[in-house]
Amino acid sequence: MANIWNQIGVLDRIYIYPLKSGKGLPVQKAKVDKYGLTHQENEDRRFVLVDSVHDFKVMTGRRYHGLVKVELSKSNSNTFTLKAPGVEPFTGVLPSSSSLPIETNIFWEYMPGIRLRRRCFPLSSRSLIDSKQLMTSLSMVEDVPFYADGYPILLTTSRSVKYLNEVLKNQEEQDLIVDDKRFRTNIHIQNNIPFDEDNWTRIRIGSEAFFPK
Repeated sequence: MANIWNQIGVLDRIYIYPLKSGKGLPVQKAKVDKYGLTHQENEDRRFVLVDSVHDFKVMTGRRYHGLVKVELSKSNSNTFTLKAPGVEPFTGVLPSSSSLPIETNIFWEYMPGIRLRRRCFPLSSRSLIDSKQLMTSLSMVEDVPFYADGYPILLTTSRSVKYLNEVLKNQEEQDLIVDDKRFRTNIHIQNNIPFDEDNWTRIRIGSEAFFPK
């Protein structure tokens, strides 16, 4: 039986988040593999910040809100750069893959990673990252995806976000407008039907097909 595809929208934006809970990097195109999206040297959610005092627990924007303003990017395979409002950018060297891994605690599931640095990186007058926290990079390639919560690719649609804001407005939450970026999506689609994505069994963008869960 031949596959039948129906056009449901237009690809609007693509984001990659090299640092989990960090600032997204808008890109014009990306490669797709089992880990998620990749653009040049930047892989989605490949890096995390962890609390080395509390069982190497992964730090996320749910609790550490300042993380969403921290930008991590790689210009080549050996170095990374951290940027944050009000501080000088920091460039560091990535450890070798033979470095001793540690187990990071991401929502009580344990994944191996490699320590990047110990020194303080002050993000503001009240430092977000102190000597008790460190940055790690995933080292074991069999772990899929990297540090995403559960799925390698996240997708949102414009009409679903618009509908949400209409509901909030009708509930007299007139000052609350939810931007689609708050969902930290990888792929944002312009479409016409709210929550139409709940009924999709497969998604194809160009030659790449996805299977939603």
